[in-house]
Amino acid sequence: RRWICVRYLKSAKIIALRCQGAYQGRIVRDEIIFQHYCAMRIQAAFRGFLGLITFMEALTRIITLQSMWRMKRQRKRYRRQMELELGNKAMLVQSTVRRRITMEPCREQREAAIMIQRNIGGHIAMTDFLFTVSNLLLCQAVVRRFL
Repeated sequence: RRWICVRYLKSAKIIALRCQGAYQGRIVRDEIIFQHYCAMRIQAAFRGFLGLITFMEALTRIITLQSMWRMKRQRKRYRRQMELELGNKAMLVQSTVRRRITMEPCREQREAAIMIQRNIGGHIAMTDFLFTVSNLLLCQAVVRRFL
C-alpha cells in the first residue's frame, strides 16, 4: 500500500508541476505578447514624432527659401525702378505729356460718340413706344366696334 501511495504522490506532484508550468507559461506568453504590443505602439509613436520633426525642418527650409527668393525679386524690382526714376526722369515726363496731348482729342471724340448713342437710343425707344401705343389704340377701336 505504501508503494501505491508514494506512486500516487509522485504522479500528483508531476501533474501539479505540469499544471503550474502550463498556467505560468500562459501567463508569461500573455505578458510577452502585451509587452510586444506596447513596444510596437511606443515605436510607432516615436517614428511619428521623428516624421513630424523632419517635416517641420523641411517646411522651415522651404519657407526660408521662399523668403530669400521673394527678397531677391523685390530687390531686383526696386533696382529697376530706381534706374528708371533716376536715369529716365526727363523721358518719363515727356512721355506723360505726349500721352495727355494725344488723349485730349480722343476724349472729345468719345464724349461725342456717347452723346450720339444716347440720342439715337432715345429716338429708337420713343418710336417703339409710339408704335406700341398706336397698335393698342387700333386694337381698342376694333374691339369697341364689336361691343
